[in-house]
Amino acid sequence: MDALNRLKALMEQPRKVLLTSHRNPDGDAIGSMLGLYHLLRKRGHEVAMAVPSAFPEFLDWMPGVDQILIHDDQAEACSPVADGAEVVFYLDFNDIERIDKLGELCHATEAFKVMIDHHLEPQEGIVDYMLSVPSASSTCELVWDFIHLMGWQDQIDCRVAECLFT
Repeated sequence: MDALNRLKALMEQPRKVLLTSHRNPDGDAIGSMLGLYHLLRKRGHEVAMAVPSAFPEFLDWMPGVDQILIHDDQAEACSPVADGAEVVFYLDFNDIERIDKLGELCHATEAFKVMIDHHLEPQEGIVDYMLSVPSASSTCELVWDFIHLMGWQDQIDCRVAECLFT
């Protein structure tokens, strides 16, 4: 069974999922994370989000942004979330070092790891499934594609779309 089909089978049942993105997250990082967050919660998954550092205040309007853990400020809260995750998504970064100490937590887990990213030269061997398309405009675009690959497009609602169009 290939990695995408293993992931599809894994995600058929509610799972504990951690979504992560890079240090100094921008609109693409936060938008892709929140879009996937809302969709996965709609599907019954227990979803947590964590980034290494704070994001710009102009993104505070986005639905769910108050649920994002900031590792620099909340390291103790991030550790059990990472430890308990069954699936970890790496969004909008191509190298585990881009998430600093949060990367150490994520890398140490036994979770199925997924990278969705549009940057050049993704780090090999750190994930179980990778959707890496450097010609894509954004990770938000790739999350949209991923949702379709998974067959979840019928569950895209206004919140999911709003976040992905950031």
